[in-house]
Amino acid sequence: MNFRLFANHIVFLLICAAMLTFSSSVAWAQNKRLGYTIHYLDSWPVTSQMKYIRVVIKPIGGPSVDDLDFFVVATNDGYNSGSKVSTKVSIRKGDTSAVGELYVPTMTGYQMSLHTEIDGNLQLNRNDFAKRSYYDYGSNQLAATSDQQSFILASSGVIADESVKFTAMSRKVAPMVQTVTSVATNKKFPKVNDLSEWYQNANVNFGGGRTFMTFGGFTSPLAGAMSLESLPSRWFAYEGLGQLIITFDDLKLLAKKHPGKLLAIERWVAASGRLIVMNCGDDLENADDTLRLLGDSDAKLRANRICRYRFKPPTAEEVDAALVETIRNQSAGLGFGIQQDVDLNLLPVKANIKKEKFGIAINKGIAKDMVSIDFELGQVVCLSDEASDWSTGKGTGRRWATASMFAESSMPIKRDHRVLSSDALRAFGFPEFDEPPRYVFEMSILLYLLVIGPLTFFVLKRKHKLNLMFVIVPIISTVFCTVILAYAIFAEGFDTRVNLFTFTDLNQTTGRQSTSALAHVYSGMTPSAYRFEGSAYGLVNAPNGGRVQRISWDEASEEISAGEIRARTSHQVSSRSSGESQEKLVFVEDGQGDSITATVRNGFKRSVVAVAFLTDDCKANEVWLCQGIAAGESKSAEKVSIADAAEILRDLIQDQAPTTVLAAGTSTRQRSRSNAINYYGSNSIKSTTTATVATRLIDCWRMRESSLARLLKSDRNDRYFAITDTCERYKMPIPDATVQSEIHVISGVR
Repeated sequence: MNFRLFANHIVFLLICAAMLTFSSSVAWAQNKRLGYTIHYLDSWPVTSQMKYIRVVIKPIGGPSVDDLDFFVVATNDGYNSGSKVSTKVSIRKGDTSAVGELYVPTMTGYQMSLHTEIDGNLQLNRNDFAKRSYYDYGSNQLAATSDQQSFILASSGVIADESVKFTAMSRKVAPMVQTVTSVATNKKFPKVNDLSEWYQNANVNFGGGRTFMTFGGFTSPLAGAMSLESLPSRWFAYEGLGQLIITFDDLKLLAKKHPGKLLAIERWVAASGRLIVMNCGDDLENADDTLRLLGDSDAKLRANRICRYRFKPPTAEEVDAALVETIRNQSAGLGFGIQQDVDLNLLPVKANIKKEKFGIAINKGIAKDMVSIDFELGQVVCLSDEASDWSTGKGTGRRWATASMFAESSMPIKRDHRVLSSDALRAFGFPEFDEPPRYVFEMSILLYLLVIGPLTFFVLKRKHKLNLMFVIVPIISTVFCTVILAYAIFAEGFDTRVNLFTFTDLNQTTGRQSTSALAHVYSGMTPSAYRFEGSAYGLVNAPNGGRVQRISWDEASEEISAGEIRARTSHQVSSRSSGESQEKLVFVEDGQGDSITATVRNGFKRSVVAVAFLTDDCKANEVWLCQGIAAGESKSAEKVSIADAAEILRDLIQDQAPTTVLAAGTSTRQRSRSNAINYYGSNSIKSTTTATVATRLIDCWRMRESSLARLLKSDRNDRYFAITDTCERYKMPIPDATVQSEIHVISGVR
């Protein structure tokens, strides 16, 4: 026997056994690592702004045995555009669950898919990951064209949110796509069992595929119910909702258990959202506490807020008439067309509404069943216990309609400056940079073709030296390319240039502010990825022509990947923020009669170019004006006519932006997008007033007397309009960008 050969064989077998054991242990470890469930909560209703998706990841059979980063990706594929949005959800050793939130900008699309990656590994194991695909056909058109608004009913009575669960990394477990999903509730859940009179056409199978929500016997893609812990924790997730509905007890519970979510709701309402609080007592005695829960800790502040109430409830016949007419308009226009204005239908309801200070309306008991309170740019509607009872069977739709009509009719004066929708923003010609010198390039290329072709050929043929073509052609090409490139660098360079406009609403009494920014961007070279800080969110001039917008969310901000801003192409970048500010301007009056003087102290951390404001002693055509106040300094104001103030402010604003095409005298324009939507028809914008941010800019740029009067209009003469040199909340998202022109204005309450 060959013992050496036998020994080698034994060693080989031991090595094989060791390798097999190692492979088995690795496989076991991998299988153990992959034991996680993915819980997608995507019960958010259809809106024209944002789709919110909550993700819960749980290890199977106990705490996590490893540190893992899951990447949740939502892809929306539309006709001529799309988006791919992702967020990281980290789970650490010993954790029993991890929660992430995904915010997907609503786009014209029809196919929505969700999948989860582990450690960012998408390509290698794509088929292994938890995935859900379903149709979301034209969701933003449905939300934008329906007369009825999307709403969420947030309640502690929800015991099971609509969701789809998967076992991660399992090829054998296929997701079940549900065409109709439901919400399980307990007995305390508000009984919303029949709203079909108001949302008659909202539950049609629009486009043949969208997942519908069902709760309390009511089904609609424009409505949803959600537990308190599942609500979004960022304010902009609520953008696009017409109403967020919650009971007073649940509002208190939210403040106690989820204060961060309540802060997000507060910021959303302050930035023009609408919160409806039900069950505020028999005589609305809890309405004052509702404002306190939303951050109004000062009793005097709450009492002085303007509110609206019904002094005479509309009759059942008036409500039914409005319902019939509204439903008729909705039936005629449900689709992609522009809806008819239904304000006329609400005239009987509006005629029964009066305005008063909140403290007087509550203390005197003149606001009995419903009260709408102005809350910065938004609205808080409190309903009594009786008005909140929507469980009376046949009368449910009428009760719901009455409350909804009151909320709509009692909306405060429109100072809304939200970005309404990407289509509206793209359709409006925001002041652009001058177009690239295309004719110079076209003529240069034409000259190049003539020189390198027939001209060179005939010259060399005449000299009988056609063989020099192999030398002359490369030389001419090099010279032309060098000259064209040098001209492009000289004319435009490689830097990124920005024209910036920000509009800020600031309530110094409450310390809340919201800022909308519109930046026009032109870059000689494609910039790197850019980031919107904090509570701001942005939509690049939404991608067209097969482009996909890539957005990555983290805890602090969103990052949009490189390539979204193309080289030598004009773009509009919009962003919006809502939050708190301690900065303020201090206005001091002194003297009596004709000897009254006014002084302004600048408490901002930036210079104030000019500020206009009213006091009680101002006549109908007068206004105070103060110019050139450095940070921390005080300066006297002078009283001038409102026409003179508007002219001075207009000159100062235009001096801030010398490089815009507005300054060059080029008029703004409306772009026609009739051929770029879809075969169902055009939804091109009929009026530039729909692009509210851009409209604000035009109003400020022209600054007519009527515009200034409207900005300063107030029941208590406590508003001001200021021009500043920078904006507190805005941070340039593109590194090393050159700001050529910037206009920063503030519409404030002192």
